Parts: sequence; C-alpha cells; structure tokens
Amino acid sequence: MGKAAQRIMEEFSDVIALILPELAPTMGFLQHNPHHLYDVYGHSLRCVTNVPESESLRLAALLHDIGKPHTFSRDEQGIGHFYGHPDKSGEICEALLKRLHYDNRTISHVTTLVREHDVYLQPTTEKAMRRLLSRLGEDTIRDLMALRRADALATGTADPKGLEESLSQTKALLETLLRQEGRFTLSDLAVNGNDLLSMGVPRGKAIGHILNHLFNGVLEGVYQNERDELMKHAQTLFHTEDFR
Repeated sequence: MGKAAQRIMEEFSDVIALILPELAPTMGFLQHNPHHLYDVYGHSLRCVTNVPESESLRLAALLHDIGKPHTFSRDEQGIGHFYGHPDKSGEICEALLKRLHYDNRTISHVTTLVREHDVYLQPTTEKAMRRLLSRLGEDTIRDLMALRRADALATGTADPKGLEESLSQTKALLETLLRQEGRFTLSDLAVNGNDLLSMGVPRGKAIGHILNHLFNGVLEGVYQNERDELMKHAQTLFHTEDFR
C-alpha cells in the first residue's frame, strides 16, 4: 500500500518469493511481446504503482498476471502469447488469498478483478454497457477501469492520452446509464419465479431458463419490463420445446 511498494518489492524480490512463492515464476519471466517492455513481475509492480491505494486494487494489480508463466507460448515469429492467462491467474489468486486467510468478500472481489482484467471495457452502446453492468456490477466495473488503466500504463508502450480518452468515454457512458436507469439486475425483473409457478411452470430448470431469457430480452430492449408483457412471453416460452 505504500508509495515505495514497487522499489521495495523489486529490491527484496527474494523475500517476496518466500512469502508469496506463487509470484516467483513471474520474476525475470520475459514476455517476448512488442507491447511489453518489462518481465511479468516488473510489469505487475508497475501496475501496483499505477492503481489507487485500495487494498483490493493493489492485490489485483500484483496478481493479475500471475498465471502468465503457466500459459506462455510463442508463435512462428517468436512473439509471446498468454492465452487463457486471466482464468489461470484467477485460479492461482483465489488459492493464494485463501492461504493467506483473507476474508471471503476480498477473495471474491479480487479474484473477479483478476479473471476479468482483460474484459472489453469500451462498449459503444447503452445496450452493451447495460449488459456489462448487469453481469459485473457498478463497483467492479469502476475498479476494472482503474486496473485496466494501470495495466496498460505498466506495459511501457501505451499511449497515455489515447488511453485516458477511451476510459473517459466508458466512464461517461456508465454515468449516463446509471443516471437514467440505475443498475438493472434479475431481481428488478417485473416477474419472478412465483409468477411462473402460478402459471403452471414446474419448479426446476424451466423457471431459470425463462427468467434468464426474459431478463436478457429486457437488457436487449426486445421486451419492456412490464408484468403483463413478460407473462405473455413467458407463456409462449413455456410452450416452446426448448423451455420444457
């Protein structure tokens, strides 16, 4: 959390490797990629420096690429790739935080940030932002924007001005949507499981299928979030083979 975190963790990397042995493979691991000037550990420490002084964000910054050495490959041109590294990093991150006895809320939030740190955060429409907001939630999106900014700056090759412009557009779209609608979740749907039970849908998978279909329809603007309309569509869906 300190201002000298990067310098201290670089100087005492051997100590860090004893405390957090999962980080040891990242130390000196060259990325062989024109978009990265630093090894994985050096990049991660610069990412730590570039995020706000929030414990969850600092942990996510430190651990977001911890799975890269386990997913490394090189193409015919010798360029390094790390396919699937966010999921692998999330897996290692979750186990590490549990070993250190972090609370469940911190473990869940940090692991989500690590798994989602490569998510596309430049939706161009309110519909796309609405889906992202529904899936991740406002707090996670805001933290992801901070993490993505720090991650890009820590490569040593990013265009700071272009990065800030892109993220400011995302933030503006998020703020506009929140002012207009707030966060829309499944619990805000005008119908629920009890409504479906009352129309004869049996308990089980059919209820979940129908509710998710209606929810996505509202997100996409196909349906209005009105009970009568949704019940009508639910009735049609229930009598479709896919939902029985």
